[in-house]
Amino acid sequence: MKHAKASEVHLNLIKEGKNICLSVEDNGVGFNPRAIDKFSGEKSPLGLLIMRERAFQLKGELTIVRVDR
Repeated sequence: MKHAKASEVHLNLIKEGKNICLSVEDNGVGFNPRAIDKFSGEKSPLGLLIMRERAFQLKGELTIVRVDR
């Protein structure tokens, strides 16, 4: 909500065997998912980088897909 300025957020949590999938969808302003792989000093998306690293440490993955509506 802070960065996306979203008024609606939808969460979907699914357990399939040993896997857990969390999907987050909102109507916020969006961002460039490729920005996660680029460091640009003070403007680097540290929150997303930290989430990706935590998922990796738990043998998981973080996938970000932008859907334009």
